[in-house]
Amino acid sequence: RLPLLCQLLLMEGRLPLLCQLLLMEGRLPLLCQLLLMEGRLPLLWQLLLMEWRLPVTGFNKVILIGNLTRNPELRYTPSGTPVANFGLAVNRRFRQADDQKEEVCYIDIVVFGKQAEHCGQYLSKGDGAVIDGRLQQRRWETEDGQRRSKHEVIAQSVTFMPKRQGMSGDSVVEEEYSAEPHFETGEYS
Repeated sequence: RLPLLCQLLLMEGRLPLLCQLLLMEGRLPLLCQLLLMEGRLPLLWQLLLMEWRLPVTGFNKVILIGNLTRNPELRYTPSGTPVANFGLAVNRRFRQADDQKEEVCYIDIVVFGKQAEHCGQYLSKGDGAVIDGRLQQRRWETEDGQRRSKHEVIAQSVTFMPKRQGMSGDSVVEEEYSAEPHFETGEYS
């Protein structure tokens, strides 16, 4: 009954009333999902931070659409977990004065588990992919003592885009495996 009422209040543009109703009913998860779907992140943050005095823990979500810059490199950790690494080029077109400009951002992607094996098997340089994951900074020290760091995206899901004309295959294959092991079991779903 409540979800139907939610839809009616949304259609009527009554988001504040809907928020109050969901809070009174103790439906915080549904309210959070609704605010995310409606693109109301500032309102969601305000709700969580001010109303419940929650500490700021951050929000780390990355969604990228681009083309592979190199074939995936598939390796295995000492414990046998598959890991695939590849580069992704994300283009951005924009207008500056009367000129049409384009800039490219190159991002390193890391994929774990069965999904890594599928990336290694089915993706290659130039293929399109949608990456859903989180940003991570890796730090290390070189053999000569220099400190290094790099940002990369840890993929939680990879969607293979249709091949371009003239290339084999024309269907979208979506992988929905967890990119990281479950905390309790260490297993991948």
